[in-house]
Amino acid sequence: MKFIVRGIVQGVGFRPYVARTARRLGLSGYVKNVGSYVEIYIDGDAAGFLNAFMASLPPLSRVESVEQVEEPPGSVFSGFEIVHSGAGYKNYMFPSDTALCDECVSDIFDRGSRRYMYPFTNCVNCGARYSVIYDLPYDRERTSMRDFPMCGSCLSEFSDDGDRRFDAQTISCPGCGPVYTLYDSDGKKVETREPVREYARILDEGLIGVAKSWGGMHISVAVDRAAEFRRWYRRPTKPFAVMVKDVLTARRYAEVGKDEEKLLQSPERPIVLLQKKDFTGEMLDAISPGLPNVGIYLPYSGMHHILFSMLKHDALINTSCNFADEPMIVENSEAFQMKADFYLLHNRQIVNRIDDSVVRVQNGRSMYIRKSRGHVPDVIRVPFGGSFLSLGAEMNSRISLTKDGFMYSSQYLGDISHYNSVMFLEKTVRSFMKMLDVDKLDGISLDMHPLFAYRRFASQLAEESSLDTIEVQHHHAHAASLLLDSGMESMVAVALDGTGYGTDGMIWGGEVLHADGKSFSRVASLEEIPLAGGDAAVRQPVRLVYAINELAGGPLALDYDSDIYSKMMRKAVRTTSFGRVLDALAAYLGVCTSMHYDGEPAMRLERLLLHGRPSYEFESEIQSSGGRKVLRVVPLFEQLFRLKLENERQKADAAFSFVNELVRGMSQLSADYAGAKGLRVGLTGGVSYNAVISSIFEKSSGGDIVFHRSIPNGDNGISAGQGLVASARTGKQE
Repeated sequence: MKFIVRGIVQGVGFRPYVARTARRLGLSGYVKNVGSYVEIYIDGDAAGFLNAFMASLPPLSRVESVEQVEEPPGSVFSGFEIVHSGAGYKNYMFPSDTALCDECVSDIFDRGSRRYMYPFTNCVNCGARYSVIYDLPYDRERTSMRDFPMCGSCLSEFSDDGDRRFDAQTISCPGCGPVYTLYDSDGKKVETREPVREYARILDEGLIGVAKSWGGMHISVAVDRAAEFRRWYRRPTKPFAVMVKDVLTARRYAEVGKDEEKLLQSPERPIVLLQKKDFTGEMLDAISPGLPNVGIYLPYSGMHHILFSMLKHDALINTSCNFADEPMIVENSEAFQMKADFYLLHNRQIVNRIDDSVVRVQNGRSMYIRKSRGHVPDVIRVPFGGSFLSLGAEMNSRISLTKDGFMYSSQYLGDISHYNSVMFLEKTVRSFMKMLDVDKLDGISLDMHPLFAYRRFASQLAEESSLDTIEVQHHHAHAASLLLDSGMESMVAVALDGTGYGTDGMIWGGEVLHADGKSFSRVASLEEIPLAGGDAAVRQPVRLVYAINELAGGPLALDYDSDIYSKMMRKAVRTTSFGRVLDALAAYLGVCTSMHYDGEPAMRLERLLLHGRPSYEFESEIQSSGGRKVLRVVPLFEQLFRLKLENERQKADAAFSFVNELVRGMSQLSADYAGAKGLRVGLTGGVSYNAVISSIFEKSSGGDIVFHRSIPNGDNGISAGQGLVASARTGKQE
């Protein structure tokens, strides 16, 4: 009997597991990779094998389907063999990088082990995967471990079906594998037999280091040096990620619930946004200034575990090492341009750059801000065939590629607005197409914004496949991603966002859409307000306050030239963005008057909202305009301007009361329309990460709200929605 097994069955110890199971049962046959699946032939009790096989699958595997085929093997087997990977049709759920397993961590700290204190320890159940893969099938010669031939001892483990490292493609040891080397600030090698121990010593002294990990480099410093490091790195307010020794350490700095603990210790090891225990603590505020939360994660590589065993500190700022607006550094030669004090670098090539994943928990729901390390590729079933490439958003971007009913989404690509980041996107697209054996596309979708930097590349790809590109409105893509995530065909999607180019040339972001996979209608939105000075109003949200004050008739005595602002406003693009309203509120209340990173004013406002109470009465107004309902924003600000706010308590209450009325208004507009059409309401967009806003929305809607589950709410999920829209418009949906 032949079995065809599809799913995540490559690079996760699947073939060794099959072989051990068959041999334990005394069965003959073979197992091999054949392109898009694993093929198993069983000579004997096939039903008994299948029961035993399905009872205890490898922890990182995922079986999507098992097909039985009555077909002779073509040869006679005296035992059970693992056959070398065969060429075949590619449609892989290729493996993700996962944290070191407990057994490998034990090997590292076992003085009797030949991998004692060896940073590149791994086995068939853990370690670097996608970050080292050149091509598929997943075999050593197609990874960057091909530069490190196995020694006799490793080869013996690799060939022993009773060993945890049996058929593990990336294993090595101190005798044959990669090594770390420490360099000083001038790029000169530091002579030491224990480079990680020396690196730990310099970090304990408060110096700044750069360390190469699996998918890129991190810049590291002790947490008590946060303020000095921020000045050195020239990142005045952007939050830094913190790596801690263990969960107990995480609890010292932040609130860790059961869901958060599970995420922290998961094989994916994401950065988890946790609520600070002390909002006003000087050190934590230096790490994530003005925010109520801090991003924390646990060690995932052998080097991390060894480092923390040697450090006096139990927490490090360990944040992505990159130049402003550039992708994370992966090449050793580039690292020295950072001008750090020391560099801990290894000699294994990083084939595919991967940043850390970021997630937060809200009311028991895991909401991914970005999916990257541990989730690449992020694979989901989709209700359409064909090969569709979607290029995503400009900020917080990733691409998605579909093939034969599955969608494969890439790692986080960052801000795709500069040359090097566009090159990163192009490399990722080419890599995915190569590994999935896609040489011709059925559709290419992208954001409809006319100035996105990746449009030239999109046109080039379209020409290669003799296609026209498919432009998808930003918030329709958000809605479509939620449809795909929930398995629904249509809904009323409330898209609360920062920036999205609208079909009318304006900037949208506070939208109620009746959407399906193919099209949408704009049911309602926030009132348009002018972006006085264009992008300058985003960077300096105090300009939004000036503009709103002008629209309100100038009740505030603000220090600006009203004639100049009146002229600017007449020419300015207008926006319905919920994010910009939050920015204006943050600026008016003195929370944040200038933006240093995307979404900063609105994010900093969350701390005020968490402390606020509905102590003030606000009354919203709804008008009809252009065939849609419009929730007016200016009257709410007029009511705010009349309040005398003399302390932080009053500001917090005013902020909460304002946002409460604004969200309730959006909720009511969506609920009224959905009720009339017999549809459900869903919440999407970057603003939906805000715990207070999503909670208000859920309560005011009666609780029956569709939320994201697997696909990110924000722009990191845009490409998934674009793929759904492209398939619908080309008639590929099932």
